[in-house]
Amino acid sequence: MSIIIPDDIRYNRRDYSIGDALELNDGMMGSQPERHPLFKLMLKYIASPFSDNNYDEIEDNLLYYLDSSFVMRLAERDSDIVIPDEETYERHINYAWEQLQRLSTEQLLNHLMNYVGDTKQLKLALTQGLLDEGKNTLIQDINTKIGTDHLLSAHTKGIESKKIFQAADKGAKYEPALDIINDILTGEDGTQNKYMKIMFADGGKLGIKTKVKLPHGKSIGLGLTEITIDIDFEELFNTLFENAGIQPVKTSIGFSSRQKEFTKSFNKYKPHPDFPLNEEDEEIIRHIQLKQEWNQLHTEGEFKDEEYEGSLEAEEIKEEIKRGRMKDTMDVATDLLDAGLITFEKFKKLEDEGEVFPKLPYKEHEINLISDIVDWKKKNLDGTGPNEFELEVYRKESVKAKKEVMREFNTRVYPVIHGPKYGPYADRQLFLNDTWKEFLDDDNKNPIIKLDLKNAARHSRKLYDALNQDALIPKEVGILQLNIISYMQSEEEIEDRKELLNDEDEEVRANSKFLLDKIFNVFKLVGVNYSVKQRYDFRDWTERKPERGNRPMEEQKPKFGKPGKSLGLTGMSEAGGQPTNVSVKTNTLLYYIKRQIANLQGALNG
Repeated sequence: MSIIIPDDIRYNRRDYSIGDALELNDGMMGSQPERHPLFKLMLKYIASPFSDNNYDEIEDNLLYYLDSSFVMRLAERDSDIVIPDEETYERHINYAWEQLQRLSTEQLLNHLMNYVGDTKQLKLALTQGLLDEGKNTLIQDINTKIGTDHLLSAHTKGIESKKIFQAADKGAKYEPALDIINDILTGEDGTQNKYMKIMFADGGKLGIKTKVKLPHGKSIGLGLTEITIDIDFEELFNTLFENAGIQPVKTSIGFSSRQKEFTKSFNKYKPHPDFPLNEEDEEIIRHIQLKQEWNQLHTEGEFKDEEYEGSLEAEEIKEEIKRGRMKDTMDVATDLLDAGLITFEKFKKLEDEGEVFPKLPYKEHEINLISDIVDWKKKNLDGTGPNEFELEVYRKESVKAKKEVMREFNTRVYPVIHGPKYGPYADRQLFLNDTWKEFLDDDNKNPIIKLDLKNAARHSRKLYDALNQDALIPKEVGILQLNIISYMQSEEEIEDRKELLNDEDEEVRANSKFLLDKIFNVFKLVGVNYSVKQRYDFRDWTERKPERGNRPMEEQKPKFGKPGKSLGLTGMSEAGGQPTNVSVKTNTLLYYIKRQIANLQGALNG
């Protein structure tokens, strides 16, 4: 006989509803407890404090449903409640509870995925927050001393943060980083664009054709697509740090005699003293310094382009000069004029009319010298990357120079990092699920490109080294830049070419096969560069625990967020000795699971 408890139960003027009617029969107590209504209710109860779903009624009333004597009293007063006898109802309660207790922590977390809405925190607990001993702890032992130690070992001992700390201390890569970062860049939540900047130039649409030599001596003109992808490992590592409860301290970047970030125009750029400069190089450096001074005036706000450029009257300028606020402007402009870097006309317009000319770009020979200095530092100063000024100039201004390198597609052999799934490079899949096709949609202004760096690194030694020797080191984080070229073709064009594989002409068939296998939608990596943006100093932190007190239940739910903010949790403080960093989010999650299970256990054991 079935057990039926309707959804509108009231007793002594109190509502005991759990949201839905409860129906039970003996056939539910089989080998699949996840189908049993009471088992599912227990999971919802456990998930309630951190779930996006509203399980308030379950959290308020389920414990009453687990008291068979109380439910039988309700049945005596409500004819809509159908229970053959108390023993039958108790069997269902005991079955659900026993099945729950037999679960490991890992199994429980996987079951809870169905009830929390956003599963990110549960996944983080499984991938980063628990050691194997914690994952294998049975729910029946979760609130014992040993069980608690196993469950929270990664937090009370700071296992994950310790790994990051040790990697940073040694200047080595953090081993799990690539897996975690790859999951982010290939994830389904669409957050990839937060960590990537993609520049895309379709040679076909620009009317630029590149000749491709075919097997039988003929050539075909195709539009070469150039893709530059900047992957922000600083932001990616910040996400990893946050998940591990880490707040490393930012330090300055640069070589051994580290230049501080210049905030005054007189802090001029200087190459490393050991870098060999001839007279011509020294003159170029002087010109770079003068441009730097002028551009820094704009940056510092000595004047604002939109306010001053050509809009001030001469009398206003004279008044500014009288007050000394434009003196630096005129001094730097005079030096620029003497060096031949601005025309006399620009100088006079500034002096007489207050027409402030814009920032000065760095020319190709200046960029080339900075590039030589950056390369020299990497080779001679133990891999030291560019300082902040070099980074800005080198990355922003060298795009034109890179285009010439990309034109060498037909004369140099570059590694293939992505190919069509029908061709010989099917195993090379940088763009997960061929998301590069998003580039072909002119109406899509914000394409979501998913990158499988792990796959690509298996097919490019340069990318492998850049990841393992630079990008995955938590102490120095920055931008990983990939320069990629391909002859991108639409699905229609591919299908048209496939039809020619059956052409009567042997040359047509051979040329078509060559284009399909080796050219069309085959992506080659022509360059990899890693530029350090930020260095970190790691310091130790103590763990955080959920706040306890007599507040309403809804206020005791964990507030996931960055450490240091007001989260309704006890504070975090600096600590010495071994790292004791913890994931605030995972720690809070596990504490609430422990508490909810303790509540269930208390109700069932009287």
